[in-house]
Amino acid sequence: MNAWLKGGVLAVAALLAAGSANAQEPDGTMTFARVANWQIARSNWDAYDANMKKTELPILEKMLADGVITEYGIVRNAVHTPDGFTHSTWYTSKTLAGLEQTLSALVAATSKLPAADQRRGNTDFAGTKHSDVVVRSRVIKGKATKLSSGYLYLSTDVIQPGKVTAYDERYEKQVRPALDTLFASGTVASFGIDQEFIHTSDPNGRTRWVIFGDAGGLDKWMDATLAATRARTPAERQALAAAGREILVGSAHRDELWEIQAYASKY
Repeated sequence: MNAWLKGGVLAVAALLAAGSANAQEPDGTMTFARVANWQIARSNWDAYDANMKKTELPILEKMLADGVITEYGIVRNAVHTPDGFTHSTWYTSKTLAGLEQTLSALVAATSKLPAADQRRGNTDFAGTKHSDVVVRSRVIKGKATKLSSGYLYLSTDVIQPGKVTAYDERYEKQVRPALDTLFASGTVASFGIDQEFIHTSDPNGRTRWVIFGDAGGLDKWMDATLAATRARTPAERQALAAAGREILVGSAHRDELWEIQAYASKY
């Protein structure tokens, strides 16, 4: 996603509607993602969702079909905070030019809307808070997928200076095995890691993201994570916790859960 998603979001159908599913090689696919985060008034949530599907979704679908972008997502926050973002949209491309071409298409489409729709876009849908983020996304596992619902889970960390390699090794050993298994079974649609390309926060920040087709996938992931923890000896658990304190800035960790309104990918 991959997008990865800052402050409110990049992270993602009741059933997975997957197209031809060629999984990525172990090293994954590098893409760039542009993320737009918004804080929308509660009374306007449903209308905002409907407007996004009416105005922006057709443009994103065309860009994906034309090969300009490799993925898009429209999501709504499932775990709210007083100052957090409520909605987010992202799209990814293998080139920065692809991101800019898509942004230009979205702006052009907005300028052609009826005057009443443009006024509402500048009032009810303008939100009380907004941010843009551009990230570089490592898609570790992904396949051609289209969803009309589901979940995007995000886990953001800040890495201690000089510990990026240790962070990557920890991810590969401790986090990825369960996700590989869930991806193979179809429970996980895609997963990967984001870091900011245009730095607007800590350059050592990383966001791990996972896209699930339904809420049951969240339970299966939790079960797999707990099973792995129980399989470790007390000494192994202590060593793992100690390594985590050396690698991560513990107080910087945050998790987010987002409901997917629309998502599609063609890596």
